[in-house]
Amino acid sequence: MDLYRTILPRPVGTSEVVAVKQVAEQAPGTESVWVEDPSRAAEPRRGIYVGRTRITPSFQLLYVRAEGALFDTTAPVDDRYYELRPQLVAEMPVSSGFLRGAYQAHIRRGSSFELVNSTTTHLADASAQVPIGSALEIVASEHFARGVLETTEVDPGREYFFGLGRFTRHIHGAGVRLLPGGRTDAGIAASLDTVRVDDRSTFFDHERQIVSAQLGYEVRPDLRVGVGYSFTRLPPPQERPLAESAEHYVFAELRGEILPLTTGNIAIGQLRRTSPNAATGGNEYTGLSASARLEKSFTPSTRLSLVASRTTHVSSFEENAFYVTSSGQFLLQMEGPWSTSLEGGGGYHRNDYRTIASSIGAPRRDVIRGWTVGVARQATRHAFIRVDYRRERRDSNIDAFDTHSNSLIVNIGIGMFDAPSPR
Repeated sequence: MDLYRTILPRPVGTSEVVAVKQVAEQAPGTESVWVEDPSRAAEPRRGIYVGRTRITPSFQLLYVRAEGALFDTTAPVDDRYYELRPQLVAEMPVSSGFLRGAYQAHIRRGSSFELVNSTTTHLADASAQVPIGSALEIVASEHFARGVLETTEVDPGREYFFGLGRFTRHIHGAGVRLLPGGRTDAGIAASLDTVRVDDRSTFFDHERQIVSAQLGYEVRPDLRVGVGYSFTRLPPPQERPLAESAEHYVFAELRGEILPLTTGNIAIGQLRRTSPNAATGGNEYTGLSASARLEKSFTPSTRLSLVASRTTHVSSFEENAFYVTSSGQFLLQMEGPWSTSLEGGGGYHRNDYRTIASSIGAPRRDVIRGWTVGVARQATRHAFIRVDYRRERRDSNIDAFDTHSNSLIVNIGIGMFDAPSPR
């Protein structure tokens, strides 16, 4: 759904690995990343069953022609390559809970650049939701990513988009949820998010330590409200001690069917971030932080998706410890002629910095605007073909960061997909 996950095209086809990752980057809470709609759990699911374990294999072949920044400057370079994406998802029920795991590889060949050809991306997720008695539930999750081009694994706010190097990321998460009966629930959770980046890259190693608590109330079976608090600590990185930060976030959340035929989640609250080692003006941020993901269905084949957020991210630019991101994207999907599915969307993304940039005597500001169009067709129950074109431009008040990118992607998918059509 998010149009700007990486410098690469956003994933196409059914990708449960990416779906888990997107949930993991939302504001810390106590919801299990694998909680499902009970009515959906009762539906027949595609896959290969080994006992009670469902295995879902798939394979995608992509041809990519892209122009974007890769090396030490923001100057775009043109490239063409093929990408193979094998994927395997497995899930097994445990009492009234479950265990689930997913793995996907991105194998690229035919590029003009060794940086692209020599690195295979690995994405893996595992999660568990296990009830203990009738009033207690334990949830746990694990995310692993290793690659080069998936830059938002390193920096979700997209300051890091050139001067790339190989990275490794781990997210370990665990929590306990109390279900005392009635409509109320409560939970606590903790996670550790570590990023390691090649020394030749323009970013740096860092980790985030997060603890959170949340109290929820079920307004009706398909709608939940909650309030919560989270604390995030970023210890001083060895390569960049000034990035040390502490963050307090108090929020309210609404999740489920918010309006008729409109589902999703909205979280809004007050964020306070302090960075004692940053330069003047960048020591503190106090203000609104919010995130929203909404999907409105107009017909069974037509829906509009909206994504918006405002938050802070760690920075590697000059004397900034962090920057503030405000973004919004929309995506419209509908049925097209000749049994095709059509898709189009656009987005706006802005990064605001707090300290004075040495080259302009004012804080840096980057604005990214982009759009996308795509068409897909289901060839058989287990195969599809899809073509996408995406374009975006980054305008900065520092000329050195002005750049543009575009990509044309042809994707053939074969496998077992839960979705009735490729998305």
